[in-house]
Amino acid sequence: MARIHAALLTLIVIFFGLATADLIRDKSPNTDAVAFHLVNGYAYWKTHDFRMSPATPPLQRLWMTVPWLWMNPRLTLDDPAWKEADSVPFAMRFFYRDNRAMARSLLYASRAMVFLLSLALLAAVYRWCVRLYGAEAGILGVGLLAFSPVIVGYAAQCSIEMGISLFFFLAVYGIYVYAESGGKRCFPWSGAVAWGLALASKFTAVLLGPVFLGILVLRKGVLRGAALLVGVVIVSLFVVWGTYFFDTAPLLGPNVPRVEEKIKMIEAVADRLPFGGGDNTEFFKKAAIETPIPMPAWFLGLGGIFRSHAAPYRHYFMGEWRDHQVWFHYLFSFAVKTTVPLLIMIGWALAVFVFSPGRPRLIDGLYLLWPVGMLFFATARDTTGQGIRYLLPVYPFLAVFVSGLWSRLAASRKARILLVLLFGAHILIGVSGSRSGIAYFNELIGGPGNAYRYVRGSDLEWGQELWALGKYCQKNHIEEIRCVLFGSYDYTFYDIPAAEIDEDEYESPRRAVYAVSAFRLDQPRWTREFAPKEILNHTIWIYDFTGTNDDPT
Repeated sequence: MARIHAALLTLIVIFFGLATADLIRDKSPNTDAVAFHLVNGYAYWKTHDFRMSPATPPLQRLWMTVPWLWMNPRLTLDDPAWKEADSVPFAMRFFYRDNRAMARSLLYASRAMVFLLSLALLAAVYRWCVRLYGAEAGILGVGLLAFSPVIVGYAAQCSIEMGISLFFFLAVYGIYVYAESGGKRCFPWSGAVAWGLALASKFTAVLLGPVFLGILVLRKGVLRGAALLVGVVIVSLFVVWGTYFFDTAPLLGPNVPRVEEKIKMIEAVADRLPFGGGDNTEFFKKAAIETPIPMPAWFLGLGGIFRSHAAPYRHYFMGEWRDHQVWFHYLFSFAVKTTVPLLIMIGWALAVFVFSPGRPRLIDGLYLLWPVGMLFFATARDTTGQGIRYLLPVYPFLAVFVSGLWSRLAASRKARILLVLLFGAHILIGVSGSRSGIAYFNELIGGPGNAYRYVRGSDLEWGQELWALGKYCQKNHIEEIRCVLFGSYDYTFYDIPAAEIDEDEYESPRRAVYAVSAFRLDQPRWTREFAPKEILNHTIWIYDFTGTNDDPT
């Protein structure tokens, strides 16, 4: 039996590796990868200066660019964009001009680092499944994760989602091991360190605070639980500080750009405090400029995130552009980007959870469902509408949760057969759907071909098909294609003979070939009137008005 388990695990990992490698080779870097993550991460290594886009903590950016330390690309710091902390032009120059010859190698090396995190996540899910429910459940849990197209898609991209999913999961697992150890462990070191790594990956990890407090209070009592949480917070923040190379500086130190704008934010916050206003507000301003604190970039980024995710943010959802939150937006993304068999298994596991009393129910609810609930609750109030990438950390918890069905259905052979059939259907969909990558959508909305009718942000189009567009232009001998695409790129790097369109072309097209991304599909008014010649991987619409029978007017 052990050999069978090992063989099944090997097959699952082989599929996951091949599917991810296929996307790594085929998909262009997403919009955020070059502009915000990779180049900034390398600059962090070389300068220990975190002025660039502090809205994301540095750990994942540092991790993805570890191989660059040996590859040694050129870093130019006399660029005005560096001085102004203008991340996009700084990254464009670094990647597409100064290091153009080795850019692909840099990208693939960083994607390999993300893939390693994905493998670690599979291993962590298997370990927890086996610990709770046995080896067969481990196979089921790992398979649910590895054959999920959305997981494969993000495992192939240079983004922070796989890293935060791993450390978010490990943090809760570490607290579980401690809380269920029966007093054998004096402190939840693994949970605290993993929480620190999560906090150093994405600010979403602050949601673990209430989860940890609840678990520790329930398991250790109010006083001891609260004291332990204080210790966990201290250890976690020390880990975060380490990812900033133990940087100590004023919150608004000399390297922080646009200080005047941030001082106004401090004034606004200080004036709202019970003891704010007048001299006290001036004290806060002076302290922000003069008083050194640990990891100021992290605290500055945290404040910016709270502000930006509560502010209006234009996004497309359910057929219209919005700048306000829709509470079920993220729930919808989860429903249409998760395979239908997995949705059925999650519903089944929830039904069993509700009607099965005893200790297993407590463990499932406390360690697996509570973190999931916290993430869904938090995203219900988010105004940015970013979609499934903000919910990616729920998948490993749900994989473990669903795997528990195997042991709980032991008394019913028919129920287990049905579970195996659903698992098989999930595998088949995963094999066929993984090629869509992050643009995968299930049959509830008719697949990825209909997705643009519902969403048009990173759930569907994140700049990942530029190489496909370049190949299309070469195959069809297109000498110039007029582009209305999302993101900032050097199109010649992707062999795209691109030309920017003029203002009048948004109203009426010329006799030319156009490429319009899903995100910007509504900007040219004529896309509502003309059918595209072709749609590249559900994300880029090709319009050809060069034929003699076409009348673009």
